Amino acid sequence: MFPVNLLGDFAAGGMLCVLGILLALQERLRSGKGQVVDSAMVDGTAYLGSFIFNMMSAGVFDRPRGRNMLDSGAHFYEVYRTKDGRYMTV
Repeated sequence: MFPVNLLGDFAAGGMLCVLGILLALQERLRSGKGQVVDSAMVDGTAYLGSFIFNMMSAGVFDRPRGRNMLDSGAHFYEVYRTKDGRYMTV
């Protein structure tokens, strides 16, 4: 079973970095000044970790491991064994 997609897909994937770059470009258009974009995976992970806790408190992510939408509980987010004995994720 694979881990919840929090670190690799969201935080380490650069969502907050992209947001910082877009906001810096917006500020440059408004003021004409450059900006420093500070992006860290640890900060992004801590921020996005709240997503899972919010889902848990809302009763959306409260089933045993492997039964929730983002931890292989949905057919569209699963690891499948291929004919050659290897694995593929969807």
